[in-house]
Amino acid sequence: MVQDLVFLFFVFMLGLVGNNHLVTLSALILATLRVSGMKMMIDSFADYGIQAGLIVLTMSVMIPFASGEAGFGHVINTVRTPCGIIAILVGVFVTYLGREGVTLLQVQPEVMVGLIVGSLIGVALFRGVPVGPLIAAGGVAVLMEILGRL
Repeated sequence: MVQDLVFLFFVFMLGLVGNNHLVTLSALILATLRVSGMKMMIDSFADYGIQAGLIVLTMSVMIPFASGEAGFGHVINTVRTPCGIIAILVGVFVTYLGREGVTLLQVQPEVMVGLIVGSLIGVALFRGVPVGPLIAAGGVAVLMEILGRL
């Protein structure tokens, strides 16, 4: 248990140093659940966390349509511009990366550590914005597949 908490504390500190509030809060919540003996809750997150998070994320992306701020007219206008078409293509590619990332993280969850460290380095040194471990993991999966072919 001590080793688990040390690791979560390390991730918590990386989140603070990198100003990544999602990582910081996630490590804090998991450490709190671990200390309070709520193993069943941690197991539930392990089993359903990614799916639940993806549902919430997908809902948040669709809010402009649900609120009436966007509709079919906006979609048609988007398809009429080069930037809109590129945005659609990039959206398709990023969702593909997300799927590959989910698969990789389910098979090799230890990759998450490298993604967190890489995200924090990107935030600290390059003023980057942490876009999400699923997409980053998808990038890793695609690159590993390409390198495996060489």
